[in-house]
Amino acid sequence: KFKSANIHSFELSETTFKTLSKNLSEYENIKLSNHGLSDESGNIKYKDYGKNNGANTIIVEADFHDTKNPPKIKNGVLTTGDKYCQEHGIDEIDVLKIDVEGAEHLVLKGFAEKLSKGKIKIIQFEYGYTHADAKFLIKDFYKLLSEYGYLVGPLKPGGVLFMDFDYSLNSFNSGPNYVAVHKDQKQIIAAVKGPKIRGFPHT
Repeated sequence: KFKSANIHSFELSETTFKTLSKNLSEYENIKLSNHGLSDESGNIKYKDYGKNNGANTIIVEADFHDTKNPPKIKNGVLTTGDKYCQEHGIDEIDVLKIDVEGAEHLVLKGFAEKLSKGKIKIIQFEYGYTHADAKFLIKDFYKLLSEYGYLVGPLKPGGVLFMDFDYSLNSFNSGPNYVAVHKDQKQIIAAVKGPKIRGFPHT
């Protein structure tokens, strides 16, 4: 869909990375990295649920998926978003998409410099059961992102429901996807904003 975009894709699992490389090898505009993003660089132990599994997580306390598919503890490598951007000459990010099974807040903290300068226009992140194990609720996401000047809201079929924090949003069923847009990006906010849903989030 976006052949002229410069896309950077990260995959912590070595086996899944092989699949990613095979599927995207023909696209010169996509740079692939066999490491994860977090708030610190270095080696990490993570839960690996098998090749091409989307449940892998660096939140080793999270066991929501364990009964269905017992994981293996494997070693991986992490870097921070700010460090990666500096190394690759990336000044601004149009869209940052995060789905890392409970470690979304750590990825965001690794982009502290970019966030403080409003250099990331749109952020889409997941919120679900694993965030209980990470001890980071949607209230904490609101606090983190609002301090950097972002409007936040759950993504629904009609668009993004930008709203102030409400304790009912802490429910792990309020998402699962949330979107944050920097307040200066008024055209983007208007384009992705959705209509209110009667009763939400108190249904």
